[in-house]
Amino acid sequence: MLGTIGFAKSSDRTPPAPILLAMQDHTGFIAAGFRAVGEGLADLCFVAVLDREKVTLTGRMYAHVRRSLAFFELLVRRLLILMAAGLDLAPVRTSERAWRWGMGREKTAPAPRGFALVKAEHYRSDFDPAALQRTGKRRPREIVPLLYRYRTLLTLLKDPAPTARRMARYLERLRAARSPRPLCFPVPGLYRMKAELALVAAPLPSLVNVSLRDWKGRGWWDSG
Repeated sequence: MLGTIGFAKSSDRTPPAPILLAMQDHTGFIAAGFRAVGEGLADLCFVAVLDREKVTLTGRMYAHVRRSLAFFELLVRRLLILMAAGLDLAPVRTSERAWRWGMGREKTAPAPRGFALVKAEHYRSDFDPAALQRTGKRRPREIVPLLYRYRTLLTLLKDPAPTARRMARYLERLRAARSPRPLCFPVPGLYRMKAELALVAAPLPSLVNVSLRDWKGRGWWDSG
């Protein structure tokens, strides 16, 4: 009834053309990812009422908004890396490069505002262990920075191409400086997220790591 059981030929194990196309081109996946982030931001705005003139948040809602924004920013950064891997940018002229990246400017010049390509890390040279002790005072809830991050994401989703070009330039500088290849790790706790966001976040680490390893067909210097 079942016929003869045998080993499949290599041609039989080859995925059909649509799957091969999906493996090589991430355009549809990136668009679906940005759309899922946009829907997540809309849900967050509805729950926390972020679009009113004066926003007030309880402690629990403040933590929820901050945690959600950090997750959305993580997804957007990884989607931007996939976009950047498919961009062919012309080399920047020396004078333009010096103007863009601050060569010849004072180091105290303020950084340009916009979406942060990498997560900011804060280091303190005057660290005091006594600061870890509880003082009984709660940290103030700074709502304005959260609103700025929320609106920055909304602006980026309208046209992510310029930020993707910034990401491509940034990664090219890292590669040219022979910096170690960035690694993308899975996000824990995806079962708590909406299905649309979890389906985007789950395969992103593998896709991003492969894109960085094979960066534009030239590879990263430490990819072996």
